[in-house]
Amino acid sequence: MELSPEQNLQSFVLTHPRFQEKNLLKTRGELAREISHLDVSRDRRDYLLHLLSHAHTPEDVAELITQVIRR
Repeated sequence: MELSPEQNLQSFVLTHPRFQEKNLLKTRGELAREISHLDVSRDRRDYLLHLLSHAHTPEDVAELITQVIRR
């Protein structure tokens, strides 16, 4: 069962900080797939992928997930 971006965000934020770093790579991969399938303009998709490429902390990824949820 695939989780929605909202569920991914909640799960990611509630994860113990020690495990957030371990889940960061997995979450970034899932977010990249979600961004690729968004029904938005190419410029917006490219911008979100650019932000993802620079999201190296759990806080950055959580903020980007929030932006994807808002579309």
